[in-house]
Amino acid sequence: MKTIEVSFAGGKKIGCEIDGHTILTDQPASNGGENTACSPFSLFLASLATCAGFYASEFCKRRDISMQGFSLRMHCHQGERSKRYERVVFEMVLPEGFPQAQIDALKRSIDSCTVKKHVAEAPQFEVTVVETPG
Repeated sequence: MKTIEVSFAGGKKIGCEIDGHTILTDQPASNGGENTACSPFSLFLASLATCAGFYASEFCKRRDISMQGFSLRMHCHQGERSKRYERVVFEMVLPEGFPQAQIDALKRSIDSCTVKKHVAEAPQFEVTVVETPG
């Protein structure tokens, strides 16, 4: 079991301690925050994008393929009715000379991103209350 401690830093700022790191979030000014940090949802999107980037980077390192000129973008397409992101597209720009025979394997590597897998096969969520002794 992994436990993440949440802290309330005032205003719309919420923080947490995870794996020895402190992460702070805030809300944009349009939502009553001060926009001093990413919103929790932006942080979630960033975790998807950086996870895909990690898998792409590791794929290239293991095969001694240069990352020079390689770029990755994540496009989030919002549904008209739901206003939720209904489709996420990872777009790679491969450098000149990238081995064409490796493209499908690179796509599979990015597709195995752990964050994406947790979204695709969502865990069960539960909220519990622990009474304060007193």
